[in-house]
Amino acid sequence: MRTAFLPLQLLFCLLFFSPPPALSAPSSQAKGNEHFGAAQKRSLDLNERGAAAAQAGDLAQAESLFQEALHSDKKNLSAAFNLASIYIQQDKASQAVHLLADYTKDYPKDAGLFSRLADAYFAEQKLVEAKENYEKAYGLDPELPKLPAKLANLYTIEQNFPKAIELYLQAVEQDPKNGSYLANLSSLFLANGDAQKAISTAKRGLQVLPTSGLYVTLGSAYEQLKDYKN
Repeated sequence: MRTAFLPLQLLFCLLFFSPPPALSAPSSQAKGNEHFGAAQKRSLDLNERGAAAAQAGDLAQAESLFQEALHSDKKNLSAAFNLASIYIQQDKASQAVHLLADYTKDYPKDAGLFSRLADAYFAEQKLVEAKENYEKAYGLDPELPKLPAKLANLYTIEQNFPKAIELYLQAVEQDPKNGSYLANLSSLFLANGDAQKAISTAKRGLQVLPTSGLYVTLGSAYEQLKDYKN
């Protein structure tokens, strides 16, 4: 019997910028701008401007603005998260690790910070540390967007396909129209010897985002079924 395993479209370090209103801050900071001091308000404004600069592609300006935001208010977790994202995008992952390692100590219940720290470790190719921090984030908030897929990819690298499948099923439940998730899940089913599920998942993926990789997975799964029958 032949088995086929296709390279997965690993989805690490999917960077996004949290808008200023979505601060993962202590409750004392989350009661509205009327309770903020001048330094905190300035920090929020700088963070908003930094996010706009990042979305416009001016990463150097975004980095400077996020740094200013943290200088004004070190407790602006949104600015810390966004600055770490900018560092990763600019191949400065070690700086992101240094920044977030301190914040995760101060805010040990913030899943988003641990997830972004894991992204930084992965960018440095430190897979053990990346997995450790993704798992910490998952333990705090298993519903955090994109987190199940990121953790699943590390289990895939370890060839722990059952665990990777479990997490990718959750990722697909979070985002049913994500073609990359469906492609990866189909490949995992194939690698785990479940041709029928690989076929059904590949067909579903083709309805969302047709790719040559999905057609190859589908063909390999049909071949695997023939091998089982023979």
